[in-house]
Amino acid sequence: MCHFHFFLLFHHFASLELLTYPFQSRLYSFLSPSSIRKEFEKRIKKNIQKEVLKETIFYIKIKKKGDKKLSVLNKLIKQAKNPQGFVGSSMLCIMNVAHTSMTKWALSKVKISERAIMLDIGCGGGKSIHILSKMNLDGKIYGIDYSKQAVENSIKMNKKDVDSGKVLIKQASVSAIPFLNDFFDMITAFQTHYFWPNLENDVTEVFRVLKPNGYFLIVAEHYKIKYHMTKFKTKTDIEKLLKETGYNNVIFHEYRGSICIFVRK
Repeated sequence: MCHFHFFLLFHHFASLELLTYPFQSRLYSFLSPSSIRKEFEKRIKKNIQKEVLKETIFYIKIKKKGDKKLSVLNKLIKQAKNPQGFVGSSMLCIMNVAHTSMTKWALSKVKISERAIMLDIGCGGGKSIHILSKMNLDGKIYGIDYSKQAVENSIKMNKKDVDSGKVLIKQASVSAIPFLNDFFDMITAFQTHYFWPNLENDVTEVFRVLKPNGYFLIVAEHYKIKYHMTKFKTKTDIEKLLKETGYNNVIFHEYRGSICIFVRK
């Protein structure tokens, strides 16, 4: 049943075209029978069979509904925005795999100073924090996410650095970042800004906690920007917003359907 549930969730993603073809290829490789079995063996040992069964029955019920695609799509979008429970945790693991190459590509565009203090907004499953930590051995990395489940997953993903004090992850909203003015040397936002409650307010909040001459990176796939956002979809509009907020040197990089917006305070 666990095996079935995981594949059911994934195939709903693929059939609704929430995944790009390269991601599907990588994920099919990632979800080999052995890897699925090992994952669920761990979860069974933690006595979560009832939760898995409950979520499986939930998706079966959705499948029987007449408007199943819209129902499932809305449920998955809700989980992507605010992951919760077993399904949310599973999605975070998938995102860690799916977004790695894009994250590394975007970070290759910036030179991180030694001992930099960095913030990852919408840290999700924690992979971007893990990459930032590897890139800067002497730096300090903070992560925030609106989702309690994401915070838990991120902490587990970066347990060694969290225990050492190098990484600090907490539950918080981009609309009220819980840090002092001019605190961070660099702030990143991977696959998240299109979910922010109020982009005008939120980029201003990022500006507040970013040090003078600090860097802010917004990274996302084009099709998600077009799907989720009602405004600031174009480079012209987002550049205008960022410059009006006070950012300088707005630079755009594009690669395989993704965009990296690089700005400096």
